[in-house]
Parts: sequence; structure tokens; C-alpha cells
Amino acid sequence: MISPVVLLTVTMFMLWLIGAMIALIMLESKAVRNPFVLMGWPTIQMMLIKSLGSWITVFALVIEEWNRTE
Repeated sequence: MISPVVLLTVTMFMLWLIGAMIALIMLESKAVRNPFVLMGWPTIQMMLIKSLGSWITVFALVIEEWNRTE
């Protein structure tokens, strides 16, 4: 049985991944005038890397907690 917390974490991570891909597509096309294009690619890379790092931390904590409860 999968814990609801783990399920929620995985879902949020997938949403983050989809958001990152959309941001990359918008950046590549440059058809849309949005803050991402104005900020520039290195800034977005740093944002994505930082948010991915925090997701990995959250995921590790959730797995650790889940293992402790079983």
C-alpha cells in the first residue's frame, strides 16, 4: 500500500517536471512574451536546479518517514 504522502510528493514532482518542460518550450520558441524570456536562460536554470534540490530533499524525508512507520 502506497502512503498518501508519498503519492502526493510524486504528484507534485510530476507537476514540477511538467512546469519545467513548459517553461523550456516557451523559452525555446520565444513566441510568448513572459517573465521567463525576460529573465534569461541561466536564471531559469538556477531556479529549476534549486527547486529540484528541494524536491529531492522533501522526497528523501518522506521516504525515510515512510520506512520508519512500516
